[in-house]
Amino acid sequence: MNCEGRVCPIGTLVCAKSITCVHQHQLCDNIKHCPLDDDEEYCVENKCPESCTCESGVVDCVSIHQFPTLPVYARAASINGMAGTLLPHGDINGLYLLYLNITNVHIQHIDHRKFAGIPNIGHLLLSTGTAAIFSNFFSNLVSLKFLSLGGNPISKIEPGGMNRIMNLISLNLSHTLITRPIWYI
Repeated sequence: MNCEGRVCPIGTLVCAKSITCVHQHQLCDNIKHCPLDDDEEYCVENKCPESCTCESGVVDCVSIHQFPTLPVYARAASINGMAGTLLPHGDINGLYLLYLNITNVHIQHIDHRKFAGIPNIGHLLLSTGTAAIFSNFFSNLVSLKFLSLGGNPISKIEPGGMNRIMNLISLNLSHTLITRPIWYI
């Protein structure tokens, strides 16, 4: 299936360096679907971050002190930090990451480069943290369908900050400091 503009339909993700989309169930099925065979890469779970559990492409980290480097094979990740856990200085990477839940992680500033390494992310939950400043970080998340920012002291999302999220189905801004409607974003 070819996708215009590297945005894939719901339930699919874009192959690396191409405009081909594959269904999620076609990953790691021992059949080449992507032109560069990248849907079959990194299918063997060979490394799990310290203080995390990994099974069938799902990484679960609970009560961590340092944000982990996610393994390349990860399809879903849940990161639950402790007081003082910081989002990494570098980018979060995960070409095949479809679901990311970050809870109780201290985030001072998120800009558009932070999540550039997760182009296929469909569900992103950043909740119960201390994120207050989001500088156009949504611009690279063109496959995003569900976004939850609830429980963060966000007071503003920059105008145009969500322009490229054409597939967004659900946006949760509960328990934030946003006081006026945001439908013009």
